[in-house]
Amino acid sequence: FVGSDLGSFYISLFSPLLAIVNYAVLWLLTEVQRLIHYLTGRCTVYALDINHVLNTIGMLFTKLAVTIVAASLQLFMTMPENPNGTHAVRSHPELVWGSQEWLELVPMATLAALLYITPAVSAILFVIITSPRKASTHGNSFFTRYAFVIGHEASILPKG
Repeated sequence: FVGSDLGSFYISLFSPLLAIVNYAVLWLLTEVQRLIHYLTGRCTVYALDINHVLNTIGMLFTKLAVTIVAASLQLFMTMPENPNGTHAVRSHPELVWGSQEWLELVPMATLAALLYITPAVSAILFVIITSPRKASTHGNSFFTRYAFVIGHEASILPKG
């Protein structure tokens, strides 16, 4: 694939992961900052609440769900049949559906589709199934963490 335009395929396939990586690094930096403050007392702590981080990531992924799924499935979307009987991939017309080069990309595209779709659907189902029990025991932290699914802001809920 060296020298081909398929580098843009990989970029569009894995660019949604950058949001998760960015937030994970930011959260880890605040945890290191908290540790330094604990050990030395010299560092001002600017805590990043994990509940807000997870809600922000969830909100990004749910708002961009169609775009993310389309990016991970773009390899399987073809144009109408060419006169020579082949189908070209819509996002990369130089790539023929079913060719050796296409077959080499299928595992990566399948992995990306599973990586984006399965955790998102699982997280939403988890919240829906466990919300009656967890909402009563975890209070505002539950609503803050999963506001992207439930549609509530913790600030509008009663304190307690």
